[in-house]
Amino acid sequence: MKIPDAIAEVMIVTSKGLLVVIAILFESYSTLDAESLWHSGKNAQDIVSSSAVNKARADFVELSKTMNPTVVNIFTTQTIRFGGTMQGGIPGEGPDDLFRLFEEMLGQRGGRRFYFSRPVERKATALGSGFIINSEGYVITNNHVVNNADSIKVKLYNGEEYGADLKGVDPETDLALIKIKTKGKKSFEYANLGDSSKTEVGEWVIAIGNPLGLSHSVTAGIVSAKGKVIPEISIYNDYIQTDASINQGNSGGPLINTRGEVIGINTAIIRQAQGVAIEGIGFAIPINMAKKVLPQLAKGAKVSHQRGWLGISMGEIDSSIAEYLGIKPDTEGVIVAEVVPHSPAAKAGLKSYDLITAFDGKPVKSSQDLVVAVKRAEPGKKYGIDIIRKGKHRKLDVVLSTEKDDSYASPGGPDAGGSATGSVSSYGIYADDLDRETIKKYRLQGVTPYHGVLVVQVESNSPAARANIKVGDIILEVNQQQIKNTRDF
Repeated sequence: MKIPDAIAEVMIVTSKGLLVVIAILFESYSTLDAESLWHSGKNAQDIVSSSAVNKARADFVELSKTMNPTVVNIFTTQTIRFGGTMQGGIPGEGPDDLFRLFEEMLGQRGGRRFYFSRPVERKATALGSGFIINSEGYVITNNHVVNNADSIKVKLYNGEEYGADLKGVDPETDLALIKIKTKGKKSFEYANLGDSSKTEVGEWVIAIGNPLGLSHSVTAGIVSAKGKVIPEISIYNDYIQTDASINQGNSGGPLINTRGEVIGINTAIIRQAQGVAIEGIGFAIPINMAKKVLPQLAKGAKVSHQRGWLGISMGEIDSSIAEYLGIKPDTEGVIVAEVVPHSPAAKAGLKSYDLITAFDGKPVKSSQDLVVAVKRAEPGKKYGIDIIRKGKHRKLDVVLSTEKDDSYASPGGPDAGGSATGSVSSYGIYADDLDRETIKKYRLQGVTPYHGVLVVQVESNSPAARANIKVGDIILEVNQQQIKNTRDF
């Protein structure tokens, strides 16, 4: 029965009831052949330009075919030692988390806990990715994938498996170089390294790796951002951000542009921020950074990263500090809290309460900006610092030295539950003298005796609490007046 006949028949029998109508409609549709039931997309070029569709398809298909053989899956084993002395169900001195995990798995029997009486060794396995960079089988990956591994194995796209030797690692940049072990001569397919400085935000990229053990998975996305600094991972890398899917096991794999060039090494992902689950934010080390350290890694030499040192302690600017200094509240920069004597900062003429707005011509918007800029800078080289001092803009020149452990690191705070034996002010601060006994009592590191006072208690809802003064802070000045003890305070 043809469709027009079915419609005519429905119109005739509608007065006979719903059941008859349904039967007629069912009979009508059951006669459709396959070509009438769906469309095969023969006219797709009428909807989207066929050249655009074919080009996009060809790009990703060809990229996958070309690059997959250059990517390896990496499997490592590592011996983990853990445990402590446990007797009679009574824990000994602080077992670590792994040990506690084994207690929970094995120890709950008959209402009594059993504890290992000697250290335990366990073989842990991990997986990651890497990519071959020359015909000899040298492979780039992440330091955190292979460092401290007892053994390293790689699996090629064709299924072949080999052992690998660790040639060199650089924890500072989280890069590592391994070499595939073969018997006799073997030539490997390898990836071409691009120029990450030419990478543009918005351009298409693919990531290839071994996420969750799913060998040689290919994902696509774009370059979401460039120049992202994540000090928790490394201060040396201006990470490339991408929304190409990256998961556990992708670490060390390549991020590839549409020209078939590796522009980054997939390294990190953000899964959560402020309690909110996040998807599609991954980070790759720019390939240009890898090019800088590869020659040293190939030689097995320790990569030298000389960090610059300025010699100040600093703080962020807020509305109350801006008002106190007589500057606009929206002024960006960091406040110099103290200058280390005889430091590069002191020699350059920096003073407490200077507002640093730029370093080497680049804006300084936060303490992190300045820390990263200084640590990346070259010791012994002269750099310009833009400051605001008493409302006037000035420029100073500073010659950085190499990084050192100065005496102005944040001290370890005392227990908030301790007694406050020092002075109390109307601002809600209890403080102790920084004598040698106090320094020893609270195990303060790098603190000069009689150089400020230690905050041991802050009253809730007090001016001090509202100003974000915390237990463990050391107060060095009040109203630009240096203090040595609680009497000065």
